[in-house]
Amino acid sequence: MEPSLILTLAISAMTELFSLPELADACGPDVPQLLSRLLLAQAAYVGVFPPVSGAINKNQPAHSFVPNRSAYKLSPFRIASEALLSFLRCVKLTELAEVLTSHCEQPHEDLNRYSDFVIDLSSALVTHSAHLMAPMVKCLAPDLSSMYEAQRIAAVAFYGELVHHRCAGNLSLIETVLTSLSSRLIDSSPVVRRLCLLGLGHISHLDHPGIGQFAQPVMSALLGGLDDREEAGDGIPLQAMTALSGVLKVVSSEQVQHTLIPITIRIRVYFESESVALRSTSLGLFGACSAFCQGGLHDQYMEQAHNNLVSLLIHLNDPEPSVVLACKSSLRQVGPLLDAKGINAMLQKHLIDEGKLQYANFVSDLSKLMPDGALRQGREVQGGRALSFRRRGAGPEGAHVHPEDLAEALRAPGTSPYIYADDTAVLCSGNTIEVARGRAQTAADALVAWAHHNKMLVAGEKTQLLVLSQNARDAVRGTIKVAGKTVQAKDTLVLLGIELDRRLQFGAHCRRLRKRVRPRLAHLRRLGGRSWGLDEDALRTVANGYVRGALEHAAAAWNVEELEPKLHMYIMSLLAHFRSGWTELKGTAALLVAFLLCNLPAEHRSNVKVQPVCSGLKKLLQDSDWHVRSQAAKAISLLHDY
Repeated sequence: MEPSLILTLAISAMTELFSLPELADACGPDVPQLLSRLLLAQAAYVGVFPPVSGAINKNQPAHSFVPNRSAYKLSPFRIASEALLSFLRCVKLTELAEVLTSHCEQPHEDLNRYSDFVIDLSSALVTHSAHLMAPMVKCLAPDLSSMYEAQRIAAVAFYGELVHHRCAGNLSLIETVLTSLSSRLIDSSPVVRRLCLLGLGHISHLDHPGIGQFAQPVMSALLGGLDDREEAGDGIPLQAMTALSGVLKVVSSEQVQHTLIPITIRIRVYFESESVALRSTSLGLFGACSAFCQGGLHDQYMEQAHNNLVSLLIHLNDPEPSVVLACKSSLRQVGPLLDAKGINAMLQKHLIDEGKLQYANFVSDLSKLMPDGALRQGREVQGGRALSFRRRGAGPEGAHVHPEDLAEALRAPGTSPYIYADDTAVLCSGNTIEVARGRAQTAADALVAWAHHNKMLVAGEKTQLLVLSQNARDAVRGTIKVAGKTVQAKDTLVLLGIELDRRLQFGAHCRRLRKRVRPRLAHLRRLGGRSWGLDEDALRTVANGYVRGALEHAAAAWNVEELEPKLHMYIMSLLAHFRSGWTELKGTAALLVAFLLCNLPAEHRSNVKVQPVCSGLKKLLQDSDWHVRSQAAKAISLLHDY
C-alpha cells in the first residue's frame, strides 16, 4: 500500500477515534500539538486529488491504463477537514469548530482562499481560547520552514492574525511572532511573502509602546515589499502599500524619517500601473506621507510632491472612480504644502469626494495659477532660500545633497573629513592600526548612510584605502567594508589626480608627469631653440599647474542650486505621458500642457522650449484612438497663437 494512502487512512481513522467522549480528557494536555498537526495535515491536502488510474496487475502490460472509478468519491482535503472538525468537537473548542464548518462549505483548491480560513481560525482561537496561543506558536515554529508551501502558508497566516489581536497583550510573544514573520520574507512562495507583510502591517493595531518598539524594523520590511513585483504579480506590493498606509497612521515623525522619502520614490512606479488597486493605493499612500512633511523631511518631500504633481492631476481624469478618489485625497493633503494659496484653495474647494469634477474646466482654471506659483517658487529659491547644493553625476537628476551634513556625519574623535571639489577624503588616526582601522570603518558606514539618505549609492569597489605608515607591513592589515564591498589597502592612493604613497610622497606621480610632458617640451625646444630643462622646483610648478587645472574643471561639479521654474519640470512630465500606453492619459496630458503654456506670462515664454511639445502633439494626431486625436487637435488649436 502506498505510504500516502496509509497516512490518509490514519487521518480518516482519527475522525472515528475523536468521536469517543472519553477521549476528551486524554487529549487535554496535547491539544496544541494535535491541533497544529491536524491543521498542517489539512493544509497539505489543499488542491490534492486521488490518482485517476488504479494499480496495474502483474499480468497486465506495463503501458496499460486502469481507471480509478472511485476517485471522484474520495477527497483527501475533506477527510483531513472531518478529522480536524471531530477533534475540535471532542475537546470542546466549539467556536473553532464553527469557523471550520462555515469554511468547509467552500472548495479550498486555492491557497489564498485557504489562508483566509486559517486567519479566521487564528482569530477565533485568540479570542475564545487565548491559553492555547503561546503553545500553538511554539508548535508551528518548525513548520515556518516546511518543505511544503501550503504548510508554510498555514503557519504564517496563523502568526499574522495573532499580531492583529495583539497576542492578547503578550508583548514578548508579539516580538517572537514578528521576528518569525520577518524571517520568511525571503520565502520562495509569493503567498507566504504576502501573508508575512500582512502580519507585519498589523502592528498598527498595537498599543503605543509596542508600535515604538517595532515600527522601524517593520517599516523597513514593508519598504522591501514594494520592490517584490517581478514574478508575484500585484499581490505583494499591494499588500506592502496597504500595510504602510495603516502603519503611517500610528507612527511618529522620528520613526519614519529614514523610510518616508524612499517610500515616496518607490511607489511612483505604480502610479501608471495597469492594476486599478495598485494605482489607487499608491496614489493614496503618497498623500498619506504628507502628514510627516515637517522639519528636515519637508524639502525632500516637497521635491517628490512637485515631481508627482502632474501624475496626480492627470489621474484625476482616470476612468476608475477609486483612482480618482485617491487623487482627490492626496491633492487635498499636498495642497497646503505647495506654498501657493490660490492653488491650494482650488484643490480644497473643488476636489470633493462625493462631487463630480468637471475636469476640463478645473484644469483650465488651475493652469492659470500654476505658472505664477511655479515661477514665484523659482525666484524664492534663487533669491537665497535654498542653501543646498547639487552634484552633477552624484545621484538622480535634480538630487539635492548637503556637503555640510556629510562633513558633520563624518566628524568624530580621531577622524578628519576633507571634502574637495569632486573627492571626499577621511583621515583616521590612532595609536594602533586596529584603532585607526575601526575609525575608518565607522567613517565608511557614516558615508554610506549619508548617501542612502540622499538617494545615492556609494561604489564600494571604487573606494581607495591607504595606510600612512613607515612600516610597509602595516598596509597588509588595512581592510574595511564599504557598501558591502571589501576594500583592501594599497601601496598608493589617487586624490585629486595626485598619486600618493604611504609616506605622502608623490615621486611616482612626478615621473609619470615628466613622461607625459616630455613630447611637449621637445616641441617647445624645437620652437624656441633653447633648453627647457626641469629641475625639482620647476617640476613642482608644472605639477601645480596641472593640478590647478584639474581642480578648476572639477569645481564645476559643485555649484549653488539654480533651479529653473517648476513649470519646466511639469511640462517634461506631461511630455512623458504622451508616450504612455493609457489612451485616457495621453489626451489628458495634451490638454493640460496646452493650458499651462497658454497661461504662461509672456515675459517667460522665451525660456520654455515649445518644440518638443509641438512634436509630441503632432505625433498624437496620428494616434489610433480618435479621442486622443481630438484632444491633441484641441491642444494644438489652443497653442495656435502661443
